Amino acid sequence: MGFEFERVLPQSVGVDPQGVIDFIDSLKQKAVNMHSFMLVRRGKVAAECYYKPFAAGMLHNIYSVSKNITSAAVGLAISDGLIRLDDKIVDFFPEKIQGHNIHPYTRAMTVEHLLKMATVHPKSTDTSGDDWIKGFLTAPPVKMPGMSFAYDTTGTHTLCGIIQKVTGKAVNEYLREKLFDKIGIGEIEWITCPMGINVGGGGIKMTTEDMAKFGQLYLNMGVCGGEQVLPREWVIKSTSRQIDNTNASFMLDGRTGYGYKFWLGRHNSYICFGMGGQFIIVVPEKELVFVTTANTKQASDGHQLILDSFWDVLYPAIGDGTPQAAAEANARLDKIAGSLEMHIPDGKSTSPAAEIANGKAFAADENAAGYKSLVFGFDGQYGSLTLSSEKAQHKFSFKLCGWQEAKSPFADENAFCSGVWTDEKTLIINLQLKERMQMLTAYCHFEGGSAVVQISAAGGFVPEFSPYCGWFNCHMQ
Repeated sequence: MGFEFERVLPQSVGVDPQGVIDFIDSLKQKAVNMHSFMLVRRGKVAAECYYKPFAAGMLHNIYSVSKNITSAAVGLAISDGLIRLDDKIVDFFPEKIQGHNIHPYTRAMTVEHLLKMATVHPKSTDTSGDDWIKGFLTAPPVKMPGMSFAYDTTGTHTLCGIIQKVTGKAVNEYLREKLFDKIGIGEIEWITCPMGINVGGGGIKMTTEDMAKFGQLYLNMGVCGGEQVLPREWVIKSTSRQIDNTNASFMLDGRTGYGYKFWLGRHNSYICFGMGGQFIIVVPEKELVFVTTANTKQASDGHQLILDSFWDVLYPAIGDGTPQAAAEANARLDKIAGSLEMHIPDGKSTSPAAEIANGKAFAADENAAGYKSLVFGFDGQYGSLTLSSEKAQHKFSFKLCGWQEAKSPFADENAFCSGVWTDEKTLIINLQLKERMQMLTAYCHFEGGSAVVQISAAGGFVPEFSPYCGWFNCHMQ
């Protein structure tokens, strides 16, 4: 039941396999940390790649793509007659505003205002307390609702609270019955806030293929297997320009407009976007759905690198004819796809500095993190870096010129870790958390009996790791 994507040769649906190869090369040249991508044309998978250690079937955090799924839930609730676009938000939560002097701007906010990121707030409101919706409604407003775009995740979460109230079900449960099972979306994970409401702005983990199924539903104008799963009118309205977003705080395909949680893109496309390069790109005029998972947080607006490679390199390779020399390109693509890994800087697995530093303790100068000593270990293809303070030890365990499963040095979390010598004196260690969009990097440079180590964090949870990061000067004991 639902979408069952057939795997086909790219050229059978007008995709030049050389274009896919060039897309892969383009991202590699830009050092984009890809996890997966899938190209679906005319309802068939024309290309599908996973960057080891990520793999098909693995649940991946899709972050703000969750907002688009929340938008679909709102469309279904409207179709069921449970809510309306012009319903006032405060009317759903009288118990949360009781005893508070609610500003007229806040009282005027509607469901539609929340859908198009036109709330009374300039950004997401505080979620340090248990009741996020109460915080959203009682925070002092800054602007009139409906007048201007401002990215506000707590507004989207409030929509989930509304749906749970009017349906009597968690949004995950409501969508399982109304949408997920009908289009063939399998197991997902969807976290909840302290009040037990599914986190509407960014709490879902799902597979790359299930992301593509969601995109295909919109490309099909809400139809799957002959059934109108999502109202056609809702698909059109959601993916049409509802508000100007040229004032958005980050770049996404030129800021060409925003719908009901959908970003508008080039070539009349619409885009679901999640932090770090989670994309569902739908291009109706090409009968195309393109999905990516990644971690681009090491660069400001790094997600745009994926979009640029898609539009500049892959998109021109999608047409209506049969590409020339496709058989040879397919053979190369199959070989490349089978060997893809997450990005590792160019370098070697050995260095004379490794032999000198191996097993030696380096005393650290006084530092804010409290590290007293650092110890490097090397054994064939594997290595480690142990940082010791008076209170704890933190260990990076890595594979040289490859990735291995590991634990985060600073929390009980699963991760992938790699190391590489980029020159004879410089070791780069990268650690990607498996469940969260967070990369930790240890830059280690050796000179004589001394070393400088910089530990930095790039991702959505940098403050959490800041106490462990910084520059550390150390000297062999």
